[in-house]
Amino acid sequence: MNTSVRKWITSIAASLGVAVAICLAPAYGQSQADLERLVQSALENAPLVERIESLAVIDNAFNHEGEGFDPSAELPAKIVEIVVVFNPSDTVSSTKRNIERAMMDCYQAIFTHDFPITRGEIEARMMLIDPFGNEVLGLVYGTALTAEIAERVNWEDRHTIDPSEVWDAYFMNRAFQQ
Repeated sequence: MNTSVRKWITSIAASLGVAVAICLAPAYGQSQADLERLVQSALENAPLVERIESLAVIDNAFNHEGEGFDPSAELPAKIVEIVVVFNPSDTVSSTKRNIERAMMDCYQAIFTHDFPITRGEIEARMMLIDPFGNEVLGLVYGTALTAEIAERVNWEDRHTIDPSEVWDAYFMNRAFQQ
C-alpha cells in the first residue's frame, strides 16, 4: 500500500473518529514474520526469558499519548510493540539486569535491520502476587525507544551502556526502582 493511499485512508478514518492500524506489508522487503524471527533469535539465549507473549507492528498516525489523530505525523510511522514473559532470578537486581540486557538485544534486532520502524516498545512481564494472594502475569518493566535515539547507539557495546540513558522507562515495578 503506497503512502498516498495510507494518507487517504487515515484522513477518512480521522474525519470519522476511527483509529486505523495497517500491518507492516511485505512490500517493505521484510515481513512481520522476519521481524519475529529476529527478535526470537535475539532472545534465544537470554537468561530468564520464558516466551515472547506478543509482537505487533502497526502503522500509526495517531498521537501516542492518546490525544487523537496527528495530521502532521509523517506516514507511515511504524511502531513495534513486544511483550516478553520472564522468569525471576535469585535477586531483584539480577532479574532487572537480565531484563535490561534482553531488552537491549531486542532493540538491536529491531533497529539494526532493514525494518522501517520509528519507535519500539518492549514490556517485560512476570508472574506476580496480587493483593488477594493470587498469582497473576503482570507488567514489571516497560520501555520505549525511538529510531532517532537508536541511530546514536553503539550497538556493539550495548551491554556497557546505561539503559536509562537510552530508552524511556514508562513503567518500572517498585522493586526495580530501589
